[in-house]
Amino acid sequence: MTTIYQSLTGTKSLAYLAIAATVGLSVVGCSHPTTPSGASSSGTISTSAEAHELVDVAAVWQTEPLPDCPKPPIVFNGAVPPGLSLPDKASVARQLAGVKSPGSPQWVKTKLGWVTKALGETRADIVHINLPGDDTGLHGFERYVEHVKAELQAGLDIPDSDTDGDYPEGCR
Repeated sequence: MTTIYQSLTGTKSLAYLAIAATVGLSVVGCSHPTTPSGASSSGTISTSAEAHELVDVAAVWQTEPLPDCPKPPIVFNGAVPPGLSLPDKASVARQLAGVKSPGSPQWVKTKLGWVTKALGETRADIVHINLPGDDTGLHGFERYVEHVKAELQAGLDIPDSDTDGDYPEGCR
């Protein structure tokens, strides 16, 4: 350490004190980092030291995740009546393109399983109602996917009474 000499009495001690204080302040707060590293399966932010890479949502969607329900989800693969616009796996993939999630891979897969369930139900509802030109069901589903996209990007569940009411997550 270099000693600083001044002509005034006591300035040498003041210089040592200033250096010691600066060194002491530089390490305060470094012993316990608490930056969020991802979401747990319950949707809350995790502050553990165990970090994982962001989950590629589009890649998980390509695996065609299904909800963990005893009864399989509704699947509609029939012919689409003329004039009806239906959401499909490709339209969901376009909405989710490029999304990365700090959530756990299992949580992302579960969320996308509920999207798969809602996709089948929405397609069946639109065909059942059969109102050519009425895109209400399609646009409602697109809003739901945007809501799930926001949740995936945040890594946690975001309450939205309208969306959650129209597209409940869970087995029935």
